[in-house]
Amino acid sequence: MKFIFELLLAALPSLFNPIIRLVKLEILAVYMRGVDGARRAFILGLCALFLVMLAIASFVLIHVAVFLLIPWSTQTGAFVMLGLGIFYLCLSAIFVVKLCSKRTWMKISGAETFARSISRDD
Repeated sequence: MKFIFELLLAALPSLFNPIIRLVKLEILAVYMRGVDGARRAFILGLCALFLVMLAIASFVLIHVAVFLLIPWSTQTGAFVMLGLGIFYLCLSAIFVVKLCSKRTWMKISGAETFARSISRDD
């Protein structure tokens, strides 16, 4: 009986090694996809940051050129710039609040659709 138990104990690792190896390979594949996704997100973030900086610089240059070309008094130009600044600030704040909302992220990630499909299954 002891011989059978020792034989079984010796055979168990060799039976489970292929399964463990398959699980490790699957975990490695998931990890590699995660690293690749993080790398892509980082590159996308860098590109987005560069484009935003370029857009801001061109935006400022356009406004400076327009205010230098239009023959207004200094006070009128200052009021127009103040109004535009307030308008742009409100516009960007609305955009950021909308972009950061939970509902938007649920829609972008597909979690909303997934939640609906789960609730239909119940």
